[in-house]
Amino acid sequence: MESPNRAPRKLVQAEIPLSAGRLLSGGHARQASLTEEITVAQATESSSQVSVNNRDVQGTSAGTEEVETLKRLVSALEERAAGIESRFNEYCDMQEQESMYQKMQIMCLGMKLELLESRNQRLEAGANEIRAAAEEFALMRENLDALQSKFRKVTKQSKQEFGAIDGRILALDAWEAELAMRCQGFEQLMEEMKQLVLQIQKEKGTNSENVELVVERSMRKLSSSKDLLEVLRDRWAADMEGADLLRLDHGVPAARPPGQRWRGRDRQGHGGDRRRRR
Repeated sequence: MESPNRAPRKLVQAEIPLSAGRLLSGGHARQASLTEEITVAQATESSSQVSVNNRDVQGTSAGTEEVETLKRLVSALEERAAGIESRFNEYCDMQEQESMYQKMQIMCLGMKLELLESRNQRLEAGANEIRAAAEEFALMRENLDALQSKFRKVTKQSKQEFGAIDGRILALDAWEAELAMRCQGFEQLMEEMKQLVLQIQKEKGTNSENVELVVERSMRKLSSSKDLLEVLRDRWAADMEGADLLRLDHGVPAARPPGQRWRGRDRQGHGGDRRRRR
């Protein structure tokens, strides 16, 4: 940011060469005029001396007039000498002012040079910062390109893995349907066996306690098998839900709608009903 005193400094710098030129031209002109006046005064003085000598030779009758004339000439010469001295003093003063203006001009040039040096340093610092930022941007661009390439590879691999998961899901759905059919048939057989045992108890009326123990053991084994089957179904359903979440994170549609649960956990209610029936 430029200083508010910069405009006056520029004006001073602009005026200094003009003033210096004027002083130099005026000084040379006055010096020439002073030299000319001194020469004229010397010539006048020499001519007056010659005339005095001639008049002394001619006689003393006009001595008084010549003395008066000489006095007037001397007074005129003294006045001219005083004027010349005053002009010489003015010339010396002007020389001093000229030297002072030159010093001021040198000082202004030095200040301008310092300002240019500081501006150059700021520009160099800004250029270094820009180069560093450009290098950092290039590095970030390379990292971004690498991440995009890696993301494309991971996406392709994920699509392949999800295709395999879809095949496994279809196979597990078929296996689950088959298990459900077998469980229904097994439940029907157990219900028929229970009815048959009750019918035998009613017909014979003997060894009822032993038969009940056998039936109870069979039901416990069946219950433990069903519990194990339910645990396996729960694990399978949890794995499928985790796969669905992984699909959604990678932008792939889930195998089940978001509001629908897997069937392995929906069958817990049926297991509870069977336990209550027992």
